[in-house]
Amino acid sequence: MDVKVGSKVPDFEGIDQHGNTLALRDLLERGPVVVYFYLKAMTAG
Repeated sequence: MDVKVGSKVPDFEGIDQHGNTLALRDLLERGPVVVYFYLKAMTAG
């Protein structure tokens, strides 16, 4: 799926540094959110 700069992304879940599940919807309840994606180290791109 392609996401354009400035567009809204669908809800997703991930794991934080403590092993807890974190969902975008939970963060949005607190206020505006900036999501930054970066390539994994040592991968092409």
